[in-house]
Amino acid sequence: DDGGELSSSDIEEDPEFEEQLEKRRKRNLAEIRRVEMKWAYKGFKSWQETAPKMLYPPQPNNPNDAYPEDHVMRLFKENTSNTKPKRKVLVCAPSNAAIDEIVRRVTSTGIYGRDGTLYTPYVVRLGPNLHPSLQQYSLESIMATRRKATSGGAATNKEDTYRHRISILNEAVIVCATLSVSGGRDLLSYPGSFDTVVVDEASQGVEMGTLIPLQMGCQRMVLVGDPKQLPATVFSATAERFGYGKSLFQRLQQSDFQVNLLSTQFRMHPAIAEFPSNEFYDGGVKNADNIMELVGEQPWSHIPIFGPVSFFNVPGQEEKSYTSLTNEAEANFIIHIFKMLQVCWPKEPWREKLAVISPYAEQVRLIRQKFRQLYNMVESKVCPVEVNTVDGFQGREKDCVIVSTVSALSDDCRLLFILLMIVSQEEGPTYGSVVCLAAIVIETVILQTFVCVRASANAF
Repeated sequence: DDGGELSSSDIEEDPEFEEQLEKRRKRNLAEIRRVEMKWAYKGFKSWQETAPKMLYPPQPNNPNDAYPEDHVMRLFKENTSNTKPKRKVLVCAPSNAAIDEIVRRVTSTGIYGRDGTLYTPYVVRLGPNLHPSLQQYSLESIMATRRKATSGGAATNKEDTYRHRISILNEAVIVCATLSVSGGRDLLSYPGSFDTVVVDEASQGVEMGTLIPLQMGCQRMVLVGDPKQLPATVFSATAERFGYGKSLFQRLQQSDFQVNLLSTQFRMHPAIAEFPSNEFYDGGVKNADNIMELVGEQPWSHIPIFGPVSFFNVPGQEEKSYTSLTNEAEANFIIHIFKMLQVCWPKEPWREKLAVISPYAEQVRLIRQKFRQLYNMVESKVCPVEVNTVDGFQGREKDCVIVSTVSALSDDCRLLFILLMIVSQEEGPTYGSVVCLAAIVIETVILQTFVCVRASANAF
């Protein structure tokens, strides 16, 4: 889910759009020449001194870097107040899911100004495919509301539409978009610029994609990511061989740019944090001093299968399905685990609390089908529990996550690491269970509990 490509409507002939695009081309060219001239002078200081700041989980590092909005908040705390013009931040990520999560957290939590006052910034989300619950923050939705207020909802001409668009972007404090959408018409026709560009999941975007938002001009760029997690998706073996899969984040990191390491985790039970810390970060992830107070003691902690770390063995066999894999025994076990959760905590809104994840698209389809059967729902209805691929869920969080790996591959340690990162990202003393099927793996995680169903001894 990468935000999509530009449509034909984005490049259709429009005098106003062409005029703005030409102005931006000239400005970019002037900036390039200005930089080239500086390099020509003896004694010129490298831009290393003001290099892009990269927030990177430790080396060893903290796997909980998934929320760049925390760093956006810090930037605003340092650079904003209620008495001075708000600085503008452009926040980007490779996927719609990551952008939606940022919008959701910033708008629900708010940020602090220099005077310590908590306020909700004006956030605008660009591009299609946003979550329905965030529709009110989309540029198109805001424009429709303004048209209704000013002209009773009647159609407006191109000039009025353009004026509304520019006005909304001018008023926005934080503009959020996927990397590809940041190169679309909405921003290309915008005459302004941004003080800061923040790129979340920067290690998952190809280098060319990460450069797109820089065309807007910025004084500071912040890259947030972890090369140990999901890499950029490159389908061409030739392109991969020539380095197209290397992210800008990795390139800058390997070039000794300043890296700020995050090494203290506040979100998961120490028993969950222990494995990824030792296996992937050489023991570098440390628990906060008050971690047990933060994660809290849950009523079900004494139940063995919902302890911090548990493993189960489920007999089953993966089957080839088109170009994917399925494991019906594992899918049935997931339904069984879900029924147990429902019986123990019947009042919980599981659509919001629970997610089921698998690296295989066909397994996702099978599990959705079984959930619909459980609720006697037709195929066209939305699945009562969120079920998605690992890639599709990256950047998201739930209180309880069930991860179905279908087939345990002894050399697929990186995938297991990604799953561990996903199940450990929820913040606050809510749940604490993970169900993990390893060859079958289930990993159910609810914040303080890691339950792993092992199908084979070599799952780890």
